[in-house]
Amino acid sequence: MTKFTCPSCQQESIPLKDKYAMGYWMTRRCSKCDSLIANHAVLLGVLSFAYLWNLLFFIGLAQFNESGHYFGYMLVIWVILDIINVKYVPLMVIRGQ
Repeated sequence: MTKFTCPSCQQESIPLKDKYAMGYWMTRRCSKCDSLIANHAVLLGVLSFAYLWNLLFFIGLAQFNESGHYFGYMLVIWVILDIINVKYVPLMVIRGQ
């Protein structure tokens, strides 16, 4: 299973499930050094705006044009944003040991 590197102890100790959860403003503890880890807050704020824009824009288009295929577009962009969130947003230490 894919593991991500802890920014405090530099060991691969953050599982994919925890990294994905941190994309929704959650924190996790490193299993090796017990540091409190989160995604980078500024980049996470930008991504949160993109999630919100995606949701409102495509729901508005679907309602305005009375067509459901916009929900498919919304889903595709949501998955792309999730991939960006997991692969490219760096982790940061909130409180180290």
